[in-house]
Amino acid sequence: MFDLHRELCVEVDRAMQAGGEGRAILDPAATVKACCARQEAVLGPTGVELSRLALAARVMRHVLVTSLRGRPQDPNPIHIQTPSDLSSSLPAVVELRRLNRALVGLAGRNRRVSRVAELRLFGGLSCREVSQVFGGASGRRARSDWKLAEDYLVPALRDVLLGTTQPA
Repeated sequence: MFDLHRELCVEVDRAMQAGGEGRAILDPAATVKACCARQEAVLGPTGVELSRLALAARVMRHVLVTSLRGRPQDPNPIHIQTPSDLSSSLPAVVELRRLNRALVGLAGRNRRVSRVAELRLFGGLSCREVSQVFGGASGRRARSDWKLAEDYLVPALRDVLLGTTQPA
């Protein structure tokens, strides 16, 4: 049996150890997609690959946020790389604790928009894929939700730029 949660935990631990004493930078979307591909190789295609990616994105966020609990004021906080195809307005690398706080704040305003952001940031899903996860809602709706998420997240993350933003 393939345990997606355990696989993601192993990958996060491996990436954090590779970071050593310096700043750990994780790419959750790439990790989620690699774990889902391994799961599909073990279990075979199921026809629910997008649902699997959506679940894995949520599990990845949970695994990463849970890993923060043992690191209250860590001098080397965990950073994640945002998928390069998302937007030129989001930072290429953000501190996980700040991103999670921003997503929690966004969920307090609009849970669906927060979920869209989670799927895009932690799962690397496109707006078209997000619309399919939401039962075939229009791609225009998913793009609109992503724009709302960006409008909320960019100011919340502006002061945590680590290097340059992604090129336009």
